[in-house]
Amino acid sequence: MRANPFSLKAFSPANQVFAKLTHQTIEIHRLDGTLLQTLKLSGPEVNEAAFSPDGQLLTARTSQGETRVWNVKTGQQLAQLKATNPSKRASFRHFSRDLPKSLVFSPNNSLLALAETPGTKNLVEVWSLGNTPRRVASLSQSERVSTMAFSPDNRALVCGSAGGSLRWYDVATQKMKAEVRNGSAMVWDIVFTPQGLVVGERGQSPATLTLYDVPSIRNSAQRPGGQKPLLQKKTQIASGLHIAMWDKLAISPQGRFFATASYSGAREIVVGHLSTGVPLARLEVDMFRVESIAFSPDGTRLTCIGHSMANGQMQVVSYRRPTPEKQTR
Repeated sequence: MRANPFSLKAFSPANQVFAKLTHQTIEIHRLDGTLLQTLKLSGPEVNEAAFSPDGQLLTARTSQGETRVWNVKTGQQLAQLKATNPSKRASFRHFSRDLPKSLVFSPNNSLLALAETPGTKNLVEVWSLGNTPRRVASLSQSERVSTMAFSPDNRALVCGSAGGSLRWYDVATQKMKAEVRNGSAMVWDIVFTPQGLVVGERGQSPATLTLYDVPSIRNSAQRPGGQKPLLQKKTQIASGLHIAMWDKLAISPQGRFFATASYSGAREIVVGHLSTGVPLARLEVDMFRVESIAFSPDGTRLTCIGHSMANGQMQVVSYRRPTPEKQTR
């Protein structure tokens, strides 16, 4: 299957399908390459997409900020969300590569968060995806948002920034409940797990994974003096396991294992224990670009999708989750 390096935009481990973009068309494929749906669009070029956690919905956004939502099985369009300020979206396509999660569904599929950048004002919008989609929150940011994640109860949204800040918002009230800043390192991914919130950061120093205590945020109250309670750092899981520019992160559904890779230039995936950061394996990857890594729903397999080093074709590789004694492919 031939593909240009920027065509793969979303992968759903829940139902083992991926979305491939070609100018004004979105193709949904099984991992064996079987075409399931072709969504034809008109207007601006589509340049990013994301599946819902259960793989039932797909959202995509154009270079001018228009966002659409479809039913994956039927191909029916369910929503069309207009950009806040479309006249200032011309540059959106040029930095979407740096936003790991600028389109994020809530766990129950009822909400969709969009990282906006109209002009110089950074903004995150949250939309309710009912019968009549509506904007339910607009969260102004002091820095460009690089990644986002909803809490497991769908009530909170955590935003990470390119400047190193991490903010926890109550969606219903639109109030920021907690904030922490870790220097100037970019927050490139955040993932909720049963153990807490895993945060990936990268800067001039080696990239790191850090675990934050979620109950300390969820149950926090205002501190004396009106200070906002900060996110409490629990454990630094890993630092500099292979290269300084991690930008792909996968956490097993049970929260026991992690996997990291780099979008460009990486020749390996590092798999390790989330609780200790100890690597289990370094899996060789014969790809010049890794587009996506994800654990299977039962956590026993790891899928990597990217572009072959040999011929540039789209390549899908599935690994059995390695153990210290046995590493198989």
